[in-house]
Amino acid sequence: MIELFTADTPHGLRASLILEECGLDYKIKFIDLMKGEQHDPKFLAINPRGQIPVVVDTQEPDGPTLTLAQSSAIILHYAITQNVLWPADPTEQASALQWLMQATSDMSSTASVIYTLRNLVPEHWQSTGEIFMDRVEANFSYLEGRLSEAAYLAGPLSVADLALYPIVCWCRNMIEDLDSFAAIEDWAERMADRPAVQRAVASYEGAAGKQ
Repeated sequence: MIELFTADTPHGLRASLILEECGLDYKIKFIDLMKGEQHDPKFLAINPRGQIPVVVDTQEPDGPTLTLAQSSAIILHYAITQNVLWPADPTEQASALQWLMQATSDMSSTASVIYTLRNLVPEHWQSTGEIFMDRVEANFSYLEGRLSEAAYLAGPLSVADLALYPIVCWCRNMIEDLDSFAAIEDWAERMADRPAVQRAVASYEGAAGKQ
């Protein structure tokens, strides 16, 4: 059994995406961040940093339990061990890693700051929000260039696309002129059409709705 401790954030959705793409059975345990459930001692015993997502994997009855945090680590672990969306070609592997890091560092950090400003310290949004919105648009422009020349970030569909998809879904609502990013929109539609993505979003939203 795989237990996924997650929350209503792009990082949380990433873990669901890879588990669905791998066809693995898992159970979602939703952590309500706004209620402070990440500080519950029971959750801190699983991840002392109090962050989501976390998987607790006991698939092998006689094997050790795997407890793994960080969405990029979760994506890479299951992609590599299950041989799903991990390119065989070393050059494509390097490209997948580059774009995965772009999604999980540059784009995710900007999105996290915007989330914090809007939801936790809205009094600071007007004074600093524009700076981070400029970064969102700069990242979108960079991605637009890549997706204008390739169907997916590393060439073939890979872990990089799974890492990016939740961030793009969240950030695109902030962009006024999406017509400027036609390649990103086409890519997002291709991703949304994947059955595994649809299952992940449905299970994720279902778990969130029960809170």
